[in-house]
Amino acid sequence: MNTSSHSFRVTKLRAGDLAYKRGDFRSAMANYDGVLQDSEKVDDQNLESIALIKKAICMSAVNRLAEAEKLIFKVITFEAHNVLDANEAALLHHEYSVLLFRLERFREGLREEEKALDLLRRAEYLDKELLVLVLKQLAVYRTRDKDFKAADSFLEDAITVALQSPEIGKDSLLHGQLLITQALAKIDQRKFADAKEISERAILLIQIHEGLDNPKVAELFRIFAKHFNDAGQSSEAEEFRIRASEIESSIKNKARRW
Repeated sequence: MNTSSHSFRVTKLRAGDLAYKRGDFRSAMANYDGVLQDSEKVDDQNLESIALIKKAICMSAVNRLAEAEKLIFKVITFEAHNVLDANEAALLHHEYSVLLFRLERFREGLREEEKALDLLRRAEYLDKELLVLVLKQLAVYRTRDKDFKAADSFLEDAITVALQSPEIGKDSLLHGQLLITQALAKIDQRKFADAKEISERAILLIQIHEGLDNPKVAELFRIFAKHFNDAGQSSEAEEFRIRASEIESSIKNKARRW
């Protein structure tokens, strides 16, 4: 394998990841397509597989779900030839699980997430951030099934890993996302005081990373409002709706000044 050519493809892959993180899905897709074209020429199935997974994630983000699933199926054929390590294979099954959840194919999704967890348990070097995401998604499935004991256990394990990992930590965006999932699970369990307290901590962490006046924060307030309202907690729901409206008004006022 040409080392410089391989390094260039890895750099292109990372550029795609950075574009994806800032929400520039078009640039991300272009970078992943570039990696795919180069990898196919030199038969680099490992990087080709990873680029396909990343491209599938991108397609899922823009609701091209059927196309994303086709790409994932293609990667699964590569996986059978042992071109992916345990973390890469776990990422494949985790992302397929998330896609299946969005397609409301919950039983299939749960099986894929369980495969991801099993692979991570056998990984020589454990991707802790991926482990946290897998545990979080398993908690989402168990909450949906009303298996709250299992959901709480998965979330507690995920939070423990996040807090004990130097690369994640208590002030991370990922910790904030875990707390969101935990708060929503508490609403489903009708533990409203716990849900309110956890939701406030979650929102604070999201605001630290996204800013006070950010559409993502407003959307988060509306998500909590909907869940509290669905649970019959109208006063809490109204409080979250008002806070969402305040952020949205602030964003509009700033846009007018510019």
